[in-house]
Order: sequence, then structure tokens, then C-alpha cells
Amino acid sequence: MRALVLASLLTPALSSPARAGDLLLRTEVPVELSIGTTALTSTWGPATLRVTGLDPGVAGLRITRGDRTDVLDVRVPDQGAAGLTVRADGVSAEAVDQPEAPPMVELRAAQGQRFAVVLDGQRVATLGSTYPLRLEGLAAGSHRLELRTPDLTVVWARADLELQADDVLVVTGQEGYAPLVSGRPGAFTLVGSSAAAPAAGSAPAGG
Repeated sequence: MRALVLASLLTPALSSPARAGDLLLRTEVPVELSIGTTALTSTWGPATLRVTGLDPGVAGLRITRGDRTDVLDVRVPDQGAAGLTVRADGVSAEAVDQPEAPPMVELRAAQGQRFAVVLDGQRVATLGSTYPLRLEGLAAGSHRLELRTPDLTVVWARADLELQADDVLVVTGQEGYAPLVSGRPGAFTLVGSSAAAPAAGSAPAGG
């Protein structure tokens, strides 16, 4: 499992993050987020994430926390981001004037695939192929990133990140293959085999 596997490196300009149609999610509790029947993401606990690729205009968001579901219309701007704050006692939408700043890591999933994102040993969120996610607030330095099955039992990719202050990485997960990576060489190093491996000490999703 410690053999080094090289990830595919793409020209950064081919996969640079989009700058429009963003939703900045700040949640204090586990939450499931969707537009109609299309899932955006879900989290296991507090998280700050940027969901990208939404169509500008009014989006009817379904926000589920525990046994409660709220429906909230949020206006997604042509440029910048809409903000959504989720707490145990309520949800709110607000305009966002918080610019993105590197280091930035955008996660994508191959068509029809779905992953659980684990960062530095902590379960973060689920990632689908419809809407990419950007991890907010990452510090420069070393991080461990894993892409697992949604039930957390199988690791599809495990990588060491060495982020510099100006890094922009785009990582596309694909089952059974090394992720496709756009960004600075040396910022992303795949650890272990590209084949699926059981996750040590994994717990069922939602635990």
C-alpha cells in the first residue's frame, strides 16, 4: 500500500476552476443539500465548502438536517457566490463578498460516480459528478486527502498534499484509476495503490 503511483498531470489551463455559479456553504451541523432531486453535497458535521457549477439565477435549495427539511430560494449570482448558513435552529442565505484565495483545492468526480471526501483524517462531505466542490480555508502546508466510497469502507485514492500559498489544484476522482490532477507538480502525491483498498477503521456514513 506504500508504493508510489504517479497521478496524471493535466495542463492547469484546461481545468481551471470556474468563477461563476458558486454557493458557499457554512454549516454547523450535518446537512444534506439538493436542488429538487439533484444532490449537491452532504456533510457529516461542521464544514465550509464551495459548491460550483450552479446555473445563475434563483435556485430552490432543499436543506435537510436530521428529520427536518427546509426549502429556501437562493439567488446565485453571475459572478461571485451566494452564501448559505446552516445551524441547528435554522438556515439563512446571504450575499458573499468573501473573495476566494489560494491555496485552493477543487474536487470533481468522474461521470456517474460518487465519493466521500476525507481530509486530514476527518470526514468532510460527499462529492458527486454533477457539482464540483472546493475546500475552503485550507492552510498552506501538508494535508492528507482521501476519496472513499460514500459508505467510507473503500479508499479509491489517498494522496499527500503539499500546498504552497499560491497553489490551485483540480482533482478528478475516478474509481479504479489514479485521479486526474491539474496543478503544480509536487503539490499532489498519490500514496499506495490506485486499486481499491479497504479503509482501516472506517465507520458507516452518518456515524
